[in-house]
Amino acid sequence: MKKLLLTLALVFASTALFAADGETKSEKSHGPYVTNGFWDNWYISVGAGINTWGRMDVQTPNNATNLHYRNKVRWMIEGSVGKWITPIFGVRLHGQGTHYLTSYTNAKGDYFNTNVPQSKWGKYTSKFGYGLIDVDGMVNLSNWIGGYREDRVYSAVGIVGMGVAWSRGHDENDHWSTNSEYAMSFGLNNVFRVCEQIDINLELKAMMVRQEFAGEGIVGMVGVIPSISAGITYKFKQRGFQTAAAVAAAAVAAANAEVAPYQDRIKDLENELANANDRADKLANDLASANKDLEECKENQCKRPKGYGTNGANLESGVSYTVFFPINKADITKKDMINLGYVADEINANPDQKYTVAGYADKQTGTAAYNQTLSQKRADNVKKVLVEKFGCNPDQIEAVGYGDTVDKYGAQILNRAAYVN
Repeated sequence: MKKLLLTLALVFASTALFAADGETKSEKSHGPYVTNGFWDNWYISVGAGINTWGRMDVQTPNNATNLHYRNKVRWMIEGSVGKWITPIFGVRLHGQGTHYLTSYTNAKGDYFNTNVPQSKWGKYTSKFGYGLIDVDGMVNLSNWIGGYREDRVYSAVGIVGMGVAWSRGHDENDHWSTNSEYAMSFGLNNVFRVCEQIDINLELKAMMVRQEFAGEGIVGMVGVIPSISAGITYKFKQRGFQTAAAVAAAAVAAANAEVAPYQDRIKDLENELANANDRADKLANDLASANKDLEECKENQCKRPKGYGTNGANLESGVSYTVFFPINKADITKKDMINLGYVADEINANPDQKYTVAGYADKQTGTAAYNQTLSQKRADNVKKVLVEKFGCNPDQIEAVGYGDTVDKYGAQILNRAAYVN
């Protein structure tokens, strides 16, 4: 039994020294970490192992105390439900127990029974079973020392807890007798990661109670139940931890991903608006240039005596006159009314002559169908002025629209016109 205690001590010491697991530290491995939600990082664990009963004896003459383990090693079972609050600190509800342990005393204890085979050392033998329910605090030493690593293969977890333990056995009269005590436990749980969900545990633990727990009747002394157990742990989702920076970055990334389509659409609209502004500027420049050309053309067509058109042609030898229009317009201006009066005089003076009013449109603006309608309207409006305002015979005048199919004047901005011939 002394060899067993020595082995336990060596394992405790070695696992504590190598809690960092020999792994490289990450610059981001040390928090601060976001405390998880209540339902995150829970686990359940079951296991089995061996335990025994030990006690502190007082030896005369110097009242020295010694811890004795002459008792047999017995099987035990255990289980726990726990939660990691941070990568370093956690809490669990733990339970363990065994069918029976034995103790040897100099006097008959509460659980001494004549049906139990007696000790070969001349001691009284007692037999009892026990159970323990305790709440343990857990410290992940590997994460504390070496920094948090979710994929760490080995972790050393220190355990300290308090709880209630109870024992039960037959007394000398073969009646059941029970006892309960507050208990303190401490130990080291060696956790080996199998996969994201599963861990394998090797737990070294000691439970301390008053010696009366085993019914030995020696007041004031301490009893110890050391144990070694192996078990399996299943970890529920959510299993890992994130740093505050990582959570903030994820939130920013999610927000960026959510607004990205709107930002792209805004950019597209901005590009469309810029293109529309460019087209509007170009159309404004074209319109200004056309109006300038038109004004220059009209300025050159000075007023002449009756018998001459503003285009310089002698109407007495034949009529020829062009009416220019603004973009997308078919209205006759007052200036054009004056010149069309001269054209009407010529038409009325030649009742046997046929005349044509040809309407045009520029192909840089509008569709072909729209330009066809616009050119016909320009020709019709000129004919209407000649007939209704100046009394020309409508049978002498034919109004024809050519749309944007004819480049009459060699410049699209000048093709917004109606030509009388």
